[in-house]
Amino acid sequence: MMKRRDVLALAAGLSGLAVTRAAASSRPIPFTIVYFKPGGYEIDQRSVEDIPKLAARMLDPAEGSFGGRVSVKGHADGVELEAGLKRLALNRAQVVVETLVAAGVPRRRFFIEAAAEPMYPNDKADQRNCMAMVAW
Repeated sequence: MMKRRDVLALAAGLSGLAVTRAAASSRPIPFTIVYFKPGGYEIDQRSVEDIPKLAARMLDPAEGSFGGRVSVKGHADGVELEAGLKRLALNRAQVVVETLVAAGVPRRRFFIEAAAEPMYPNDKADQRNCMAMVAW
């Protein structure tokens, strides 16, 4: 599992992704990527199957952050749409939050962000920044 400082270094290279925990701690930052169908905000089937597991991890006191804040940052890029990228990214983040709330994670834990730029360069059509990053 990656240590906090490694995740922060990785995040710094991934278009300035904001990681909100203090860098001094060596506790790992749990995170997951939720994928979407290209051009929209419908969660891809591979991620739909992972949502219940993700919610269970967020609610597990053994994860070490039970009750803590959850950052959900949606991403979109210009390859998908010419206009409305920020709105698409926001919709993706909101869909992730609503899905996790439906799975039992308290709504008060979430804050969302939207990025109209890629999380990282990726030329694979099935993965091209059709995602939201969830960190807690």
